[in-house]
Amino acid sequence: MGVTWLVFRFVGLEASPPGFFIDEARPAVHAMCLAETGRDAEGKPWPLYSTATGGGNHTLALLFFDVVWMKVFGKSIAAFRAGAAFWILVTAFGLFFLTRDLAAMVPETAGESSDEESARSSRKVLPWMVLLAALLSPWSFQFSRVAWDLPVAPAYMILSLVGLVRCHRGDKFSIVWALFAGICASLAMTAYAPLRAVVPLVLALVGGLLLTVTRTWSVRWTFIKGLLAAAVAATIAFWPTLRMLADGKVNDRMNNVAIWRPDWVSAHKGELPRWEFLVKNFLDNLALHLRPSFLFMSGDESLRHSSQIEGHLSPLDMLALALVGGMVLLLLLRLMRAKTPLLEVSGPTLPATTRSLVVIAFAAVLCGFFGLVPAALTFEAIPHAGRAIGAWPFVPVFSGTVLAIAWGRRRWVAPLLAIVALGHTIYFLPLYFHAYDNAAKHWFMREMPDEIRKERLENPTVTIQQIISDHFGYSYYYDEVPRYYLMSEAKMGCEEAKSLVQGWRAAGK
Repeated sequence: MGVTWLVFRFVGLEASPPGFFIDEARPAVHAMCLAETGRDAEGKPWPLYSTATGGGNHTLALLFFDVVWMKVFGKSIAAFRAGAAFWILVTAFGLFFLTRDLAAMVPETAGESSDEESARSSRKVLPWMVLLAALLSPWSFQFSRVAWDLPVAPAYMILSLVGLVRCHRGDKFSIVWALFAGICASLAMTAYAPLRAVVPLVLALVGGLLLTVTRTWSVRWTFIKGLLAAAVAATIAFWPTLRMLADGKVNDRMNNVAIWRPDWVSAHKGELPRWEFLVKNFLDNLALHLRPSFLFMSGDESLRHSSQIEGHLSPLDMLALALVGGMVLLLLLRLMRAKTPLLEVSGPTLPATTRSLVVIAFAAVLCGFFGLVPAALTFEAIPHAGRAIGAWPFVPVFSGTVLAIAWGRRRWVAPLLAIVALGHTIYFLPLYFHAYDNAAKHWFMREMPDEIRKERLENPTVTIQQIISDHFGYSYYYDEVPRYYLMSEAKMGCEEAKSLVQGWRAAGK
């Protein structure tokens, strides 16, 4: 089932979603200009940050990749969106290797009892359950099909965690993995601004947990040195961004939507003290990201963030939550019937392997909470699946771990899991490729590709330049949209397309 989802995220990339939104077209134009001239669309030579809409930025973490990617796969809409799918798969397979390494650290319970055998089975199946949950995630599938910066940052964050866990092994490559972890952490924080709050929290939590499970001080000290090396590497690599943040050069978008923006606070806080208003808004916004409509039903209200077919959690995630709810309910019933006296527990009731997996699931919940923090600190379009993108990798970690535990302990979980995965696939994938048939065109600025397709059918001799010229006034709030089609479809150069669009703009088209 996972293979089906892996393949289908590369199918029909130009048809669903239809069009190419400005947040996709602008980084594509930046990358095409960099590849041709060594300068971005505004003439800046290989900048770390190129301008985006709304005061945001497209970073070299994405643009350098796009320059290389399009050399192989071309400049089509499908090619650029396939790059986003690639980054989501990097995250998914990064989660596989991360949880495989974590499973290798989990103590394997000795003995032949049924509980001990089930714990060993859970340990072995863990990375596969996590990978399956990641591939079948509606959240990850949607962000595989939009060519912007958002999928890049979580991939680097998970690669950083992979490096951190492998550094903990203490072999001769530990320092290399530590440096790798630090550099990937800096790239994650560079690639997408909200991850600047998420990555330090996640790495601190995981690093602290790894320290607690280290048995000897000699090994612990080696790992501490690795953590310091990672911190130094991250600081050095992230230093240019820190200086730009201090100078206020890349802060506009963040400041425009933050709940602490002075004019917004003054307009909405009423009689509340400022600190109380900020805490209240943060907690309210956090709760909005946990509401059933966002998680289970329709997801983000923006069609760029969700197809509206399902929420951002898949039926596999819901099954994991149901299993946790069932276990909690069973425990409560046993307590009410006095079969498990709360104050008379003589020792642990689960094998050490299972207890370790529970810790992984709980850590995933905490990391997922950290991933929601940036979105909850903004006031625009809440709940916002894009700014909360740092949370999505930890959803399959939690779900996969719960499913792995249940897989080992209950035989009926395997067939139930297969039925749920099959039903989800049969339901979601066919609907997805028609989800945008009747959607308003502005969501992905689909007017121009629709006109190009129509004009080519009616008059095959008409040029792309003429089609774009005739329909220039459709919805072009930004020059990069027509520039993209002139460069990709009409094969114009960066400066030629720029001059032509500026000429049309000056002529009042």
